[in-house]
Amino acid sequence: MLPPVGARAWILVLFALPGCDRPLGPTEATVLSSDLRGNQWVIADLRDDTITDSYPLSELDPGVCEGAENPVHCLLFESRVRDAADGAQEIDFTWSALDSGDGDDEARDDLLARLAGVDREDHSTRWSVRGLDFSGFPETGCSPDPADPCAIDPAATAAEAWNCSLRMAHTVWVTDETDADVSMWVVDSRNNRLVDLTVPRDGTCAVVNRLVDAEHAPDWDVYVSVNSLIRAEIDGEETLLMTVKGSLPDTKSGEEQEGGSSRGKVLLWREDPLAQLWEFPPETTGTESFANTPHGVASLERPDGERWVLFAQSLGASDRPDYGFGSGGSVTVLRLDADGPVYLYDAILPESQGVLRFPRDITPLPDGRVLVSDSGCLGDRCDYPTGLWVLDLPDAAPTGKTGAWSADHAQQELLTVEADDGPYLSALDMIFSTDVLPGE
Repeated sequence: MLPPVGARAWILVLFALPGCDRPLGPTEATVLSSDLRGNQWVIADLRDDTITDSYPLSELDPGVCEGAENPVHCLLFESRVRDAADGAQEIDFTWSALDSGDGDDEARDDLLARLAGVDREDHSTRWSVRGLDFSGFPETGCSPDPADPCAIDPAATAAEAWNCSLRMAHTVWVTDETDADVSMWVVDSRNNRLVDLTVPRDGTCAVVNRLVDAEHAPDWDVYVSVNSLIRAEIDGEETLLMTVKGSLPDTKSGEEQEGGSSRGKVLLWREDPLAQLWEFPPETTGTESFANTPHGVASLERPDGERWVLFAQSLGASDRPDYGFGSGGSVTVLRLDADGPVYLYDAILPESQGVLRFPRDITPLPDGRVLVSDSGCLGDRCDYPTGLWVLDLPDAAPTGKTGAWSADHAQQELLTVEADDGPYLSALDMIFSTDVLPGE
Protein backbone atom coordinates (compact mmCIF):
# COMPACT_ATOMS: atom_id res chain seq x y z
CA MET A 1 0.00 0.00 0.00
CA LEU A 2 0.93 3.65 -0.41
CA PRO A 3 -1.31 5.44 2.10
CA PRO A 4 -0.80 9.10 2.91
CA VAL A 5 0.28 9.67 6.49
CA GLY A 6 -2.01 11.61 8.77
CA ALA A 7 -3.73 14.12 6.58
CA ARG A 8 -5.91 12.65 3.88
CA ALA A 9 -9.28 11.31 4.96
CA TRP A 10 -11.80 9.48 2.81
CA ILE A 11 -15.24 10.31 1.46
CA LEU A 12 -17.96 8.03 0.14
CA VAL A 13 -19.76 8.51 -3.15
CA LEU A 14 -23.27 7.15 -2.55
CA PHE A 15 -24.41 7.19 -6.15
CA ALA A 16 -23.54 8.94 -9.39
CA LEU A 17 -25.18 8.92 -12.79
CA PRO A 18 -23.47 10.29 -15.90
CA GLY A 19 -25.00 11.78 -18.97
CA CYS A 20 -25.97 15.41 -18.31
CA ASP A 21 -24.23 18.76 -17.89
CA ARG A 22 -24.32 18.30 -14.14
CA PRO A 23 -24.48 14.54 -13.51
CA LEU A 24 -27.02 13.46 -10.95
CA GLY A 25 -25.74 12.88 -7.44
CA PRO A 26 -25.27 14.19 -4.95
CA THR A 27 -21.98 13.20 -3.33
CA GLU A 28 -22.21 12.53 0.41
CA ALA A 29 -19.20 14.44 1.68
CA THR A 30 -17.97 17.48 3.58
CA VAL A 31 -14.90 18.99 1.97
CA LEU A 32 -12.24 21.57 2.74
CA SER A 33 -11.19 23.65 -0.28
CA SER A 34 -8.60 26.39 -0.70
CA ASP A 35 -9.94 29.36 -2.64
CA LEU A 36 -6.61 30.47 -4.09
CA ARG A 37 -7.65 33.96 -5.14
CA GLY A 38 -10.58 34.36 -2.75
CA ASN A 39 -8.33 34.82 0.32
CA GLN A 40 -10.09 32.02 2.19
CA TRP A 41 -10.53 28.34 2.77
CA VAL A 42 -14.06 27.01 2.97
CA ILE A 43 -15.84 23.94 4.31
CA ALA A 44 -18.70 22.80 2.10
CA ASP A 45 -21.39 20.14 2.13
CA LEU A 46 -21.46 18.57 -1.32
CA ARG A 47 -24.92 17.10 -0.75
CA ASP A 48 -26.42 20.49 -1.53
CA ASP A 49 -23.27 22.30 -2.72
CA THR A 50 -23.36 24.81 0.12
CA ILE A 51 -20.56 26.44 2.12
CA THR A 52 -21.02 25.77 5.84
CA ASP A 53 -17.92 27.55 7.18
CA SER A 54 -15.19 29.82 5.88
CA TYR A 55 -11.93 31.23 7.15
CA PRO A 56 -10.88 34.54 5.57
CA LEU A 57 -7.15 35.16 5.74
CA SER A 58 -7.87 38.56 7.25
CA GLU A 59 -8.34 36.68 10.55
CA LEU A 60 -4.56 36.16 10.59
CA ASP A 61 -3.36 39.11 8.49
CA PRO A 62 -5.86 41.96 9.01
CA GLY A 63 -5.31 44.80 6.60
CA VAL A 64 -3.24 42.59 4.29
CA CYS A 65 -5.35 39.65 3.16
CA GLU A 66 -8.57 41.63 2.75
CA GLY A 67 -9.47 40.85 -0.85
CA ALA A 68 -8.08 40.77 -4.37
CA GLU A 69 -9.60 44.19 -5.08
CA ASN A 70 -7.09 45.80 -2.69
CA PRO A 71 -3.50 46.70 -3.65
CA VAL A 72 -2.21 43.98 -1.31
CA HIS A 73 -3.98 40.64 -1.15
CA CYS A 74 -3.00 37.05 -0.46
CA LEU A 75 -2.87 33.75 -2.31
CA LEU A 76 -4.04 30.76 -0.28
CA PHE A 77 -2.44 27.57 -1.54
CA GLU A 78 -3.01 24.08 -0.15
CA SER A 79 -5.13 23.50 2.97
CA ARG A 80 -5.40 20.11 4.66
CA VAL A 81 -7.33 18.70 7.60
CA ARG A 82 -5.70 16.40 10.14
CA ASP A 83 -6.43 14.91 13.53
CA ALA A 84 -3.93 16.43 15.96
CA ALA A 85 -2.33 14.52 18.83
CA ASP A 86 -4.59 16.17 21.41
CA GLY A 87 -7.74 15.06 19.58
CA ALA A 88 -8.53 18.41 17.98
CA GLN A 89 -9.30 18.61 14.28
CA GLU A 90 -6.75 20.98 12.78
CA ILE A 91 -6.63 22.73 9.42
CA ASP A 92 -3.11 23.45 8.16
CA PHE A 93 -2.52 25.87 5.28
CA THR A 94 -0.10 28.25 3.64
CA TRP A 95 -0.57 31.70 2.11
CA SER A 96 1.53 34.44 0.52
CA ALA A 97 0.94 38.18 0.34
CA LEU A 98 1.10 39.74 -3.13
CA ASP A 99 1.38 43.42 -3.95
CA SER A 100 -0.77 43.57 -7.06
CA GLY A 101 -0.48 47.33 -7.35
CA ASP A 102 2.97 47.34 -8.96
CA GLY A 103 2.11 44.91 -11.73
CA ASP A 104 4.77 42.34 -10.88
CA ASP A 105 5.84 40.02 -8.08
CA GLU A 106 9.52 40.89 -7.85
CA ALA A 107 9.35 43.30 -4.89
CA ARG A 108 11.28 42.34 -1.76
CA ASP A 109 8.17 41.42 0.24
CA ASP A 110 6.04 39.98 -2.56
CA LEU A 111 5.02 36.33 -2.14
CA LEU A 112 6.77 35.79 1.20
CA ALA A 113 4.88 32.86 2.68
CA ARG A 114 3.25 32.19 6.03
CA LEU A 115 2.04 28.89 7.52
CA ALA A 116 -0.56 28.15 10.16
CA GLY A 117 -2.58 25.44 11.82
CA VAL A 118 -5.96 26.50 13.24
CA ASP A 119 -8.68 24.71 15.16
CA ARG A 120 -11.46 23.63 12.83
CA GLU A 121 -14.21 24.48 15.33
CA ASP A 122 -13.28 27.88 16.75
CA HIS A 123 -10.55 29.00 14.29
CA SER A 124 -8.07 29.61 17.12
CA THR A 125 -4.44 29.54 16.01
CA ARG A 126 -2.60 26.45 17.24
CA TRP A 127 0.77 27.28 15.65
CA SER A 128 2.14 29.57 12.95
CA VAL A 129 5.36 30.24 11.03
CA ARG A 130 6.49 33.72 10.06
CA GLY A 131 10.26 33.32 9.72
CA LEU A 132 13.09 30.79 9.36
CA ASP A 133 16.15 30.18 11.53
CA PHE A 134 18.99 29.03 9.23
CA SER A 135 21.58 28.85 12.02
CA GLY A 136 22.36 25.24 11.06
CA PHE A 137 23.09 26.27 7.46
CA PRO A 138 25.68 29.07 7.57
CA GLU A 139 26.45 28.58 3.86
CA THR A 140 23.09 30.21 3.05
CA GLY A 141 24.20 33.53 4.53
CA CYS A 142 21.00 33.72 6.58
CA SER A 143 20.46 34.08 10.36
CA PRO A 144 23.12 36.79 10.86
CA ASP A 145 21.89 37.78 14.33
CA PRO A 146 22.05 35.00 16.98
CA ALA A 147 19.78 37.06 19.22
CA ASP A 148 17.10 37.20 16.51
CA PRO A 149 17.83 34.29 14.13
CA CYS A 150 14.70 34.76 12.01
CA ALA A 151 15.42 38.43 11.29
CA ILE A 152 16.39 39.26 7.72
CA ASP A 153 19.33 41.63 7.26
CA PRO A 154 17.90 45.04 6.22
CA ALA A 155 20.84 45.39 3.82
CA ALA A 156 20.03 42.13 2.05
CA THR A 157 19.01 42.28 -1.59
CA ALA A 158 15.56 41.08 -2.62
CA ALA A 159 17.02 37.76 -3.81
CA GLU A 160 18.89 37.30 -0.50
CA ALA A 161 15.75 38.10 1.49
CA TRP A 162 13.75 35.55 -0.53
CA ASN A 163 16.39 32.86 0.03
CA CYS A 164 16.17 33.42 3.79
CA SER A 165 12.37 33.13 3.82
CA LEU A 166 9.61 30.89 2.58
CA ARG A 167 8.39 32.21 -0.77
CA MET A 168 5.08 31.11 -2.27
CA ALA A 169 5.03 27.92 -0.18
CA HIS A 170 2.46 25.50 -1.62
CA THR A 171 2.20 22.57 0.82
CA VAL A 172 2.71 22.06 4.55
CA TRP A 173 2.76 18.48 5.84
CA VAL A 174 2.99 18.01 9.62
CA THR A 175 5.26 15.08 10.48
CA ASP A 176 5.45 15.22 14.28
CA GLU A 177 4.23 17.27 17.24
CA THR A 178 4.69 17.63 20.97
CA ASP A 179 3.17 19.91 23.59
CA ALA A 180 6.06 22.29 22.88
CA ASP A 181 6.50 22.30 19.09
CA VAL A 182 5.38 21.11 15.66
CA SER A 183 7.57 19.67 12.88
CA MET A 184 6.70 19.67 9.19
CA TRP A 185 7.83 19.44 5.58
CA VAL A 186 7.14 22.57 3.55
CA VAL A 187 7.08 22.91 -0.23
CA ASP A 188 8.98 26.20 -0.71
CA SER A 189 7.98 26.61 -4.33
CA ARG A 190 9.59 29.87 -5.46
CA ASN A 191 12.84 28.94 -3.69
CA ASN A 192 12.93 25.59 -5.52
CA ARG A 193 13.28 23.41 -2.42
CA LEU A 194 11.72 21.39 0.35
CA VAL A 195 12.27 22.59 3.91
CA ASP A 196 12.06 20.40 7.02
CA LEU A 197 11.40 22.70 9.99
CA THR A 198 10.23 22.82 13.61
CA VAL A 199 8.32 25.72 15.12
CA PRO A 200 7.60 26.27 18.84
CA ARG A 201 3.94 26.60 19.72
CA ASP A 202 4.68 29.81 21.62
CA GLY A 203 6.55 31.47 18.76
CA THR A 204 6.66 31.94 14.99
CA CYS A 205 10.41 31.51 14.31
CA ALA A 206 10.92 28.02 12.85
CA VAL A 207 14.25 26.19 12.96
CA VAL A 208 15.35 24.70 9.62
CA ASN A 209 16.35 21.05 10.14
CA ARG A 210 16.95 19.99 6.53
CA LEU A 211 17.03 21.49 3.07
CA VAL A 212 16.30 19.46 -0.03
CA ASP A 213 17.50 21.38 -3.07
CA ALA A 214 20.29 21.52 -5.63
CA GLU A 215 22.88 22.32 -2.96
CA HIS A 216 21.85 19.85 -0.25
CA ALA A 217 20.33 16.78 -1.94
CA PRO A 218 21.74 14.09 -4.20
CA ASP A 219 20.19 13.82 -7.66
CA TRP A 220 18.20 17.07 -7.35
CA ASP A 221 19.40 17.73 -10.89
CA VAL A 222 17.48 20.49 -12.75
CA TYR A 223 14.23 20.69 -10.75
CA VAL A 224 12.57 24.01 -9.96
CA SER A 225 9.24 25.13 -8.52
CA VAL A 226 8.11 22.24 -6.32
CA ASN A 227 4.30 22.16 -6.49
CA SER A 228 2.93 19.37 -4.30
CA LEU A 229 4.06 16.87 -1.68
CA ILE A 230 2.71 13.74 -0.04
CA ARG A 231 4.61 11.98 2.72
CA ALA A 232 3.83 8.29 2.40
CA GLU A 233 5.01 4.94 3.72
CA ILE A 234 6.21 2.32 1.24
CA ASP A 235 7.42 -1.06 2.50
CA GLY A 236 8.07 0.36 5.96
CA GLU A 237 10.03 3.39 4.70
CA GLU A 238 8.88 7.00 4.74
CA THR A 239 8.96 8.52 1.28
CA LEU A 240 8.30 11.91 -0.28
CA LEU A 241 6.13 11.88 -3.41
CA MET A 242 6.15 15.25 -5.12
CA THR A 243 5.71 17.20 -8.32
CA VAL A 244 8.04 19.87 -9.69
CA LYS A 245 6.56 22.33 -12.15
CA GLY A 246 9.67 23.17 -14.17
CA SER A 247 13.32 22.50 -14.90
CA LEU A 248 16.42 24.60 -15.47
CA PRO A 249 17.41 25.18 -19.09
CA ASP A 250 20.67 27.03 -18.43
CA THR A 251 22.91 24.33 -16.96
CA LYS A 252 24.82 21.62 -18.80
CA SER A 253 22.40 18.97 -17.53
CA GLY A 254 19.42 21.19 -18.27
CA GLU A 255 20.59 21.77 -21.82
CA GLU A 256 21.13 18.05 -22.36
CA GLN A 257 17.62 17.28 -21.10
CA GLU A 258 16.07 20.28 -22.91
CA GLY A 259 14.68 21.66 -19.66
CA GLY A 260 12.62 24.81 -19.35
CA SER A 261 9.67 26.58 -17.80
CA SER A 262 6.62 24.37 -17.09
CA ARG A 263 8.59 21.26 -18.10
CA GLY A 264 7.97 19.27 -14.94
CA LYS A 265 8.32 15.90 -13.28
CA VAL A 266 6.87 13.61 -10.63
CA LEU A 267 9.53 12.44 -8.14
CA LEU A 268 9.70 9.82 -5.42
CA TRP A 269 12.38 10.13 -2.73
CA ARG A 270 13.23 8.01 0.26
CA GLU A 271 13.14 10.32 3.26
CA ASP A 272 15.99 8.95 5.38
CA PRO A 273 18.64 8.57 4.16
CA LEU A 274 17.55 10.92 1.42
CA ALA A 275 17.69 9.33 -2.03
CA GLN A 276 15.75 9.67 -5.25
CA LEU A 277 13.99 6.41 -6.18
CA TRP A 278 12.52 7.46 -9.54
CA GLU A 279 11.30 10.32 -11.70
CA PHE A 280 8.50 10.49 -14.27
CA PRO A 281 8.68 10.94 -17.19
CA PRO A 282 12.05 9.18 -17.16
CA GLU A 283 15.12 11.32 -17.76
CA THR A 284 16.43 11.51 -21.32
CA THR A 285 19.12 13.55 -23.03
CA GLY A 286 18.90 15.01 -26.49
CA THR A 287 15.11 14.98 -26.35
CA GLU A 288 12.51 16.46 -24.01
CA SER A 289 10.81 14.17 -21.52
CA PHE A 290 8.51 16.15 -19.23
CA ALA A 291 4.96 16.64 -18.02
CA ASN A 292 3.28 19.95 -18.87
CA THR A 293 2.81 22.02 -15.69
CA PRO A 294 2.16 19.23 -13.14
CA HIS A 295 0.47 20.11 -9.84
CA GLY A 296 -1.16 17.95 -7.14
CA VAL A 297 -0.08 14.33 -6.71
CA ALA A 298 -1.87 11.44 -5.03
CA SER A 299 -1.64 7.68 -4.52
CA LEU A 300 -4.34 5.08 -4.86
CA GLU A 301 -4.59 1.36 -4.12
CA ARG A 302 -6.85 -0.44 -6.57
CA PRO A 303 -9.21 -3.28 -5.58
CA ASP A 304 -6.91 -5.75 -7.37
CA GLY A 305 -3.96 -4.60 -5.25
CA GLU A 306 -2.32 -2.48 -7.92
CA ARG A 307 -0.75 0.73 -6.67
CA TRP A 308 -1.39 3.80 -8.78
CA VAL A 309 0.21 7.23 -8.67
CA LEU A 310 -1.95 10.04 -10.03
CA PHE A 311 -1.19 13.68 -10.67
CA ALA A 312 -2.98 16.70 -12.06
CA GLN A 313 -1.20 17.57 -15.29
CA SER A 314 -2.62 21.06 -15.55
CA LEU A 315 -1.96 21.43 -19.29
CA GLY A 316 -1.68 17.75 -20.18
CA ALA A 317 -4.30 18.01 -22.93
CA SER A 318 -3.27 21.41 -24.30
CA ASP A 319 -2.52 21.54 -28.01
CA ARG A 320 -0.44 24.71 -27.85
CA PRO A 321 3.10 24.08 -29.12
CA ASP A 322 4.77 25.46 -25.98
CA TYR A 323 4.73 24.22 -22.40
CA GLY A 324 2.80 26.39 -19.96
CA PHE A 325 0.30 27.83 -22.44
CA GLY A 326 -3.20 27.08 -23.64
CA SER A 327 -6.04 25.39 -21.81
CA GLY A 328 -6.91 21.78 -21.13
CA GLY A 329 -5.64 19.47 -18.42
CA SER A 330 -5.66 15.79 -17.56
CA VAL A 331 -5.31 13.29 -14.74
CA THR A 332 -2.16 11.31 -15.47
CA VAL A 333 -2.36 7.68 -14.32
CA LEU A 334 0.74 5.63 -13.49
CA ARG A 335 0.96 2.07 -12.23
CA LEU A 336 3.70 1.65 -9.67
CA ASP A 337 5.58 -1.61 -10.22
CA ALA A 338 8.64 -2.96 -8.41
CA ASP A 339 10.91 -1.26 -10.94
CA GLY A 340 9.10 2.08 -10.83
CA PRO A 341 6.17 3.79 -12.55
CA VAL A 342 4.53 2.48 -15.72
CA TYR A 343 2.49 5.00 -17.72
CA LEU A 344 -1.12 3.99 -18.39
CA TYR A 345 -3.04 7.02 -19.72
CA ASP A 346 -4.17 10.62 -19.30
CA ALA A 347 -7.85 10.94 -18.34
CA ILE A 348 -9.73 13.89 -19.81
CA LEU A 349 -13.37 14.98 -19.55
CA PRO A 350 -15.69 15.01 -22.55
CA GLU A 351 -16.51 18.45 -23.92
CA SER A 352 -20.15 17.87 -23.02
CA GLN A 353 -19.14 18.05 -19.33
CA GLY A 354 -17.03 21.17 -19.69
CA VAL A 355 -13.44 19.87 -20.03
CA LEU A 356 -10.79 19.99 -17.30
CA ARG A 357 -9.27 23.40 -17.95
CA PHE A 358 -6.49 23.62 -15.34
CA PRO A 359 -6.69 20.80 -12.75
CA ARG A 360 -4.53 21.29 -9.66
CA ASP A 361 -5.33 18.57 -7.14
CA ILE A 362 -6.36 14.90 -6.95
CA THR A 363 -8.00 13.31 -3.88
CA PRO A 364 -8.57 9.51 -3.84
CA LEU A 365 -11.92 8.12 -2.74
CA PRO A 366 -12.34 4.81 -0.87
CA ASP A 367 -14.15 3.05 -3.71
CA GLY A 368 -11.36 3.75 -6.21
CA ARG A 369 -12.77 7.01 -7.55
CA VAL A 370 -11.02 10.37 -7.33
CA LEU A 371 -12.01 13.95 -6.65
CA VAL A 372 -10.42 16.40 -9.11
CA SER A 373 -10.01 20.10 -8.27
CA ASP A 374 -10.06 22.24 -11.41
CA SER A 375 -8.90 25.85 -11.02
CA GLY A 376 -10.08 26.80 -14.50
CA CYS A 377 -6.93 28.80 -15.21
CA LEU A 378 -3.45 29.57 -13.92
CA GLY A 379 -3.70 33.37 -13.61
CA ASP A 380 -6.19 35.80 -12.15
CA ARG A 381 -7.99 36.59 -15.42
CA CYS A 382 -9.98 33.48 -16.23
CA ASP A 383 -12.76 32.76 -18.70
CA TYR A 384 -13.46 29.29 -17.30
CA PRO A 385 -15.22 28.31 -14.05
CA THR A 386 -13.58 26.50 -11.21
CA GLY A 387 -15.10 23.29 -9.80
CA LEU A 388 -14.78 19.82 -8.28
CA TRP A 389 -15.40 16.64 -10.29
CA VAL A 390 -15.78 12.99 -9.24
CA LEU A 391 -14.14 10.55 -11.69
CA ASP A 392 -14.03 6.77 -11.85
CA LEU A 393 -10.69 5.98 -13.48
CA PRO A 394 -10.88 2.76 -15.50
CA ASP A 395 -8.39 -0.10 -15.63
CA ALA A 396 -6.08 -0.09 -18.62
CA ALA A 397 -3.10 -1.96 -19.97
CA PRO A 398 0.12 -0.09 -20.80
CA THR A 399 0.38 0.91 -24.45
CA GLY A 400 4.16 1.27 -24.50
CA LYS A 401 3.99 5.05 -24.63
CA THR A 402 6.26 7.01 -22.30
CA GLY A 403 3.67 9.57 -21.14
CA ALA A 404 5.97 12.49 -22.00
CA TRP A 405 4.05 15.56 -23.17
CA SER A 406 4.25 17.08 -26.63
CA ALA A 407 1.84 19.26 -28.58
CA ASP A 408 0.80 16.31 -30.75
CA HIS A 409 0.45 14.01 -27.69
CA ALA A 410 2.33 11.28 -29.55
CA GLN A 411 3.58 9.67 -26.32
CA GLN A 412 0.33 10.12 -24.39
CA GLU A 413 -2.81 7.99 -24.33
CA LEU A 414 -5.64 10.53 -23.99
CA LEU A 415 -8.62 8.65 -22.59
CA THR A 416 -12.02 10.35 -22.28
CA VAL A 417 -13.62 9.53 -18.92
CA GLU A 418 -17.13 10.79 -18.20
CA ALA A 419 -17.39 12.31 -14.71
CA ASP A 420 -19.71 10.62 -12.25
CA ASP A 421 -20.55 13.84 -10.42
CA GLY A 422 -19.86 17.57 -10.43
CA PRO A 423 -18.97 20.28 -10.84
CA TYR A 424 -19.20 21.47 -7.23
CA LEU A 425 -18.17 24.81 -5.67
CA SER A 426 -18.11 26.63 -9.00
CA ALA A 427 -19.01 29.85 -7.16
CA LEU A 428 -15.51 30.06 -5.66
CA ASP A 429 -12.90 32.26 -7.33
CA MET A 430 -10.28 29.59 -8.00
CA ILE A 431 -9.95 26.21 -6.25
CA PHE A 432 -6.36 25.19 -5.57
CA SER A 433 -6.78 22.08 -3.40
CA THR A 434 -9.45 19.96 -1.75
CA ASP A 435 -9.37 17.67 1.26
CA VAL A 436 -12.18 15.77 2.93
CA LEU A 437 -13.26 15.97 6.56
CA PRO A 438 -13.38 12.51 8.13
CA GLY A 439 -16.65 10.96 9.21
CA GLU A 440 -18.87 13.59 7.57
